Amino acid sequence: MKYLLRSNLRAGLVTKQLMTQTTIVRASRGGEESVATSTMHTFTTSKVRSVDGADAVCESTITRIKSRLDDRGEQIEYDSDTAGDGPHARFALASAIGKTATMVVSDRGAIKQVELPESLREANGVNFEAIFANVGQQMPEHPVAI
Repeated sequence: MKYLLRSNLRAGLVTKQLMTQTTIVRASRGGEESVATSTMHTFTTSKVRSVDGADAVCESTITRIKSRLDDRGEQIEYDSDTAGDGPHARFALASAIGKTATMVVSDRGAIKQVELPESLREANGVNFEAIFANVGQQMPEHPVAI
């Protein structure tokens, strides 16, 4: 049996997403091996504003960011829920908290368009468009066997 996977998008629908990204960098410096691991959790809340056929206009807000960097025995953690000021580069991400992007999303979960508020378009070198564009999970175009 095959199933066509699609989201049931409807105006007013609210969803919460958690996107986790881990990056591992291995390097050799003067014969010494080192490993740095960075993990970032981005929490978003999205609301469907309107639906037109298979596409929906959604508003997505980053509500929290947690990150951890482990590098040569040092650990730096950041949590936007508890963060204050500090020398950590990821504090640039704090500018995204509470900001809302508008996106056009297909019923397959494909992000077709992202409109960022002016304050996030070039915020400290962070690619917020990519962050918002990856909050969804795209389903296959054709039916799948289960």
